[in-house]
Amino acid sequence: MAIDFSARHPALSIAHRAFFVAALVNFFAFALLAAHLGGDASSGKVEAGQYFLGFKGGYTAVSKQVFEYSKVHELSVVLTLPIAILTGFFFGRPKTPGGA
Repeated sequence: MAIDFSARHPALSIAHRAFFVAALVNFFAFALLAAHLGGDASSGKVEAGQYFLGFKGGYTAVSKQVFEYSKVHELSVVLTLPIAILTGFFFGRPKTPGGA
C-alpha cells in the first residue's frame, strides 16, 4: 500500500519522476554501452595487467580506463535503479479522486 506523500508535498512527486527518468536513462545507457563495448567489468577479469570486459563467457580486451568506467557506471545503476523503484511506492503518481 503506497503512502501518498505527494498530496502534501507535490515537489516530492516531481523530484521522484525526475530521479526515476534519470535512473532509467542511466540503465539504458549502461546496457547500450556494455553491448557496444563487448561486456561489462563485473563479468570481466584482469589478467597479467590486461583488462577484459565479459559477456556470456566471452571477453573483450579494453584499456584500464574503460574497465574502471564500466565498474563505476555499473555501480551507479545498481544504486539508482532500486532506489528509483522503491521511492515510487512513496512518491509516485498520486491517487485520483474517486479512483481505486
